Amino acid sequence: LLGETPEAAELRRRLLVRLLPMMDPDGVARGGTRLNRHGYDLNRHWDRVDPDDPGACASMPEIAAAKHALRDWLASGRPVDLFLSFHDTQDDVLILAPPLVEHPCLLRLLEEMRRIGFAGGVQNAGSINASTVETALHAEFGILTGLVELGTADLPTYGRPPTAEDRVRFGADLAMVLGGLRPGRSRPAAGRTLEARWEGTAMADKIGVAMLSFAHVHAPGYADQVQNNPDAELVAVWDDDPARGRAEAAKRGLPFYADLQELLALPGVQGVVCDAPTNLHPAVLIAAAEAGKHIFTEKALTIGTKDATEVVAAVRKAGVKFMISLPSRTRPETLFAKQVIDQGLLGDITEMRARIAHMAALDRWFQPGPDHSGSTWFGDEEAAGGGAFFDLGCHRVDVMRWFLGEPKSVVARMNNFAGAYPIDDNMVAVVEFKNKALGILDVSWVHRCGPNPLEIYGTHGYLAIEAGPGPKVWLESTKLDAGGIQGAIAPTNLPAALPTPMVQWINAIKDGTPMTIDITDGWNLTQLLEGCYTAARTGRAFEF
Repeated sequence: LLGETPEAAELRRRLLVRLLPMMDPDGVARGGTRLNRHGYDLNRHWDRVDPDDPGACASMPEIAAAKHALRDWLASGRPVDLFLSFHDTQDDVLILAPPLVEHPCLLRLLEEMRRIGFAGGVQNAGSINASTVETALHAEFGILTGLVELGTADLPTYGRPPTAEDRVRFGADLAMVLGGLRPGRSRPAAGRTLEARWEGTAMADKIGVAMLSFAHVHAPGYADQVQNNPDAELVAVWDDDPARGRAEAAKRGLPFYADLQELLALPGVQGVVCDAPTNLHPAVLIAAAEAGKHIFTEKALTIGTKDATEVVAAVRKAGVKFMISLPSRTRPETLFAKQVIDQGLLGDITEMRARIAHMAALDRWFQPGPDHSGSTWFGDEEAAGGGAFFDLGCHRVDVMRWFLGEPKSVVARMNNFAGAYPIDDNMVAVVEFKNKALGILDVSWVHRCGPNPLEIYGTHGYLAIEAGPGPKVWLESTKLDAGGIQGAIAPTNLPAALPTPMVQWINAIKDGTPMTIDITDGWNLTQLLEGCYTAARTGRAFEF
């Protein structure tokens, strides 16, 4: 932070707090040898110096100068957020001392960076009844204080000695903690306290939200949606991949928690966004519900209905707000199709055909990357539950279930066409619904180009949606004309889009606004996915 590199200058420019560097020239040398003739040091003899006493100032000028600097700063009305004292000790005397004030985020930062120990306000660190600077500042001014031990040479059980790179990275992370930096913002929201930042607490008028994993490719987008929402604030990160989680937390100036339960215990976290691999959803979602946290999750809810039923039970028991991200339901063309069906303009539905596809397998999208954003688990059947049909197909499967009701049976075929991943990349399912309608689902990761249409046929008409920018909608119905003459329209006055799933969820937490998607929809999606895959894997029809 005090260096002359461009990185250091940028950190100083963006830092909320001002640094007041202070030195302890007396040292904390062991064996009774002090580095000045008086035998005093800043840490142990702070309370023995009256800065207004000329004699004391003469005998301990370093301590007197430090006291004057701090008191003048505080008298000016400017706060001191943190007083952090660094030591290079070769034993564990201070390391094992109890902390005076809890600093959860700073403690984690020190632990993650392999900083060896921490003690705040140790009252008898080497001198009986001698107050340390940490103790005195906390008692006199209410300043949060900390003492950090960096020495490790004789303490192998506490880790390796920190390198220069470690210390540079620690400085950058410390700046993030103290400044509450956000990408693209030069300062954090006004009124945010350091204690609140450490405890994962949002501002008083905002909903505190934690990210639970950045495994999914959509996770950064969801994090941005939270950060850009005026009623919410991203306050903490947990990840099943600690390296990925730390990297994402650092980008956003957030504390990272290696322990999920520790994060869920934070009172300042009111809601969580789950983007973990799908096989981890049951454990993560149930833990969040049991902790009383509102939940936003990526689709699918779970891989199988057994786990889905347990998640539903936990969420309902906890009474928390729950949203699963099914954005197709909020789009104008989908809302229009639902209205047409419900108004009977198509008559009785006989068939629905829906395709959704892209080139993920052809172009090998799910590769590891230096930023841990490759989502390689998408090609792992155990982690993902399935391939193209499970991932991409969720959107069409959910809409079909919403339009046509309860399924009766399904037959399906899948294959691995490209061989890019050991999982399905091309699959078709035919679902018979209890109302006798047939649903044909066609999902692929080996689609280079061409339309992704949705078509619905009924005894009185036909509706088609061609997906893409500015989706095209076509409707034919014998009921469009009062005389029963067949007619056709290309509607332009579609319903307005609903708020996104994220906005609906935040509004529900804020003021109880009803959501248009609920956990039952998540269970229904998992049920239909499970049936389709069971049919494809066994080669037999699956009865629901």
